Amino acid sequence: MAQFLDARSQEVGKVSQEKVDSFNQPMYIMSSGELKEAIDRNGCFSLLKFESLFDSAESRPRCTAQEIVVRVRSVMEGLIKEHFGDEILEELFDSYPKKIEQEDSLIQSMKTTLFFAVLRRKTSN
Repeated sequence: MAQFLDARSQEVGKVSQEKVDSFNQPMYIMSSGELKEAIDRNGCFSLLKFESLFDSAESRPRCTAQEIVVRVRSVMEGLIKEHFGDEILEELFDSYPKKIEQEDSLIQSMKTTLFFAVLRRKTSN
């Protein structure tokens, strides 16, 4: 994604280099323990059931480039739109799968981690 944004900054009027340089969105993926703690800290829910849907790294399905794009887009689209405007969104996310496929090590390292949680909203009395 950074390479796409940097390339667009080279094209006149697409994206300013200043905007590219100031866009920094680190990602962090919680462990199951951290997620349980966050639910508890929130205080609004009781955790009725919590399971990891895959027992080991070997049983986790490998992600496709398109699946990675869908996940990244669901998280990043609003941030990108707010920072750069919506003019580049479709071009960015249309070209992103091709870039990911060129980086096979990225696909190999992306393993699906899914948690199943049943929560009950606590009533406030």
